[in-house]
Amino acid sequence: KRQIEFLEYLMKEGKPNPMSSEVTFHPWSCLADVALMYYHKEQGIEFHLLQMVKENSRIISPISCSVPGAYSHIFFKAVPRNVDCADLSPQLFFAEILSCGVKFHPTHCFVIEPNDDP
Repeated sequence: KRQIEFLEYLMKEGKPNPMSSEVTFHPWSCLADVALMYYHKEQGIEFHLLQMVKENSRIISPISCSVPGAYSHIFFKAVPRNVDCADLSPQLFFAEILSCGVKFHPTHCFVIEPNDDP
């Protein structure tokens, strides 16, 4: 039951961040940060989260974990870290993350390239 309450908490709307007066914390941003760490490990490029775009989650029956989990699909914008170029456009990412209890297991994280078709 605690895991389901935790998952429901993650799915609520953003709340003010008590650590900062200027930034709004979005509860799904922790999933985006997990996805960006996974992307950095896989691709060797470190990104900084700018904005959540869209989130969706579906609770699943236990398969590989002993508690109910959820597959979360998120879209977010991020920019490369440690880059001096000020005019970098944010890149749109998609990520899928399996949440099992309080553990997060990214399965996919990639940049969505703009379509060149007219």
